[in-house]
Amino acid sequence: MVEAELTCLIEKRSSREMDSDEREELWQESLRAYNARGCEEKRLAGCVYHQEQAERYRAVERHQDRCYYEPQLRGG
Repeated sequence: MVEAELTCLIEKRSSREMDSDEREELWQESLRAYNARGCEEKRLAGCVYHQEQAERYRAVERHQDRCYYEPQLRGG
C-alpha cells in the first residue's frame, strides 16, 4: 500500500520535472523578486532614517530657540 503511494508520488513528480531553461527562468524570476524586496526594504529604511533625522534637527532647533529666547524673556 505505502509502496504504491510512493511509486505514484515519484512518477507524478518525475513527470513534472522541468528542463534547465525552465529552471533558469524560474531562478531568475525568484532572484528579481528577492532583489526587489531588498531594494524596497532599503528604501523604507532610508525614509525612516530621514524622518527621524528631521525630528532630531527640529529638537535641536527648539533647544537652541529656548536657549536664545528664554534669557531675553527673563530680562537677561
